[in-house]
Formats: sequence, C-alpha cells, structure tokens
Amino acid sequence: GEPTTTSTPETGTTAADTSNEPDSTGMAPGCGDGLLVEGEGCDDGNTDDLDGCSSMCVIEDGWLCNGQPSDCFEVCGDGIIVGDEQCDDDNLDDGDGCTVECMIEPGWACEGEPSACATVCGDGLLVGDEQCDDANTDEGDGCDAACQGEPGFECTGEPSVCDGICGDGMVLGAEECDDFDVMAGDGCSDTCTVELGWSCDGEPSSCMTGCGDGITAGTEQCDDLNLDDGD
Repeated sequence: GEPTTTSTPETGTTAADTSNEPDSTGMAPGCGDGLLVEGEGCDDGNTDDLDGCSSMCVIEDGWLCNGQPSDCFEVCGDGIIVGDEQCDDDNLDDGDGCTVECMIEPGWACEGEPSACATVCGDGLLVGDEQCDDANTDEGDGCDAACQGEPGFECTGEPSVCDGICGDGMVLGAEECDDFDVMAGDGCSDTCTVELGWSCDGEPSSCMTGCGDGITAGTEQCDDLNLDDGD
C-alpha cells in the first residue's frame, strides 16, 4: 500500500499571547515587575490600586503615568480627587479656593467632586467676595454673618475691625454721638465723641450744653455751677 504520512505542526508557530490576561488570582501575569510590555498601560513595580497604576497595570482615572517603571502623578484640574489632592474644582485657577496644585487655600472650605469651594466666614481671613471678616459671625458689629459690611460701619484690616462712620447721622460702634457732621465745637466732636460741657442724644444726635455744670460751652456766656438767678 501507499506509505502513510503524518502531519506535524508547522515550525515557528506560537500560542496566542495571553501575557496580560488575569490569572486565577485576578492579577495580570508580569504586572508589577516594572517592565512595560504590550497590553499594559503602565507598570509601577507594584500591584497596588489607587496609586495611579492599578493591579491590572491600567492607568486609573485622574492620573497620568509615564516611564518604566511607571511614575504616576495626579492630574490637577480634571475634577477628580485622587492621591494627595485636597480638592479638584475642574480648573487650574488660584484664588477660588482650590490652588493650581489642588490644595485648599486658607480661608476656604471645599467639598464634592468636582470640588465646590466657599469662603469660611468668621475665621478672620479676608478672601473671595468677603467684604470683611472680624473673626465672628455676630450681627450688629459692622460685619454680618455672611461677611458683608453692615450699613453705617467701615471695616478695615484682617481680622476686620469695624466702627461707625462718623458724620453719617447713625450712632454705631464706639461712637458716643453723630450729629451728621464732623465739626468740633457743636457738642459732638469730629471723632463722634461728646464734647466737655455737652450732652447729646438721638440719631442724628442733638446736643445741648449743660448749664450749671461749671463748664462754659457753646453759646453760654457763663456757668457758675448752679442754676440760681440773681447771682
């Protein structure tokens, strides 16, 4: 009969590459050795998650990885909070609560993802759209609970020091009087204090001399420390 022939595999053939498919442990073989091979997005020399390069050697959301072994760093400004980022408000602007390095700026509080940042009223730091910050959230002291200036007050410094505006007719803060002007000699001085020999009340203040107090003030021609006639 005819000789039988046996087919043999063609030389040079190889099995399908499964080097990056998970094994029974759920890990990708070779992942974590620091060598970047086909199928790996990164390999940082470990199989830890949440460091930018996952246990499957896939670049995690919010990170960029390059090099071999892979060096991974957070992407500030993408709205995703990862790694050492304290905040990420989806931009790279300073002065809005979250810095260009994704750190929370003094005087601000940030939460959410992307981060929403708001000023902290009452901490004594003047930031954002705060008109004042007197280190408290009390009303009626010139700087209100939303850190906006109250009518009749002027606030300066950090923490803010607020006092009444002398000459506006409103008696506020440390003012003893306010007669709607800043002239001295009319009972209410140019710093809104009651002058010697006068008394003031009302708002705006109405001032009058105290006849009988021994002080010649205003239109008084004399003051002998009493209210007796004929002397």
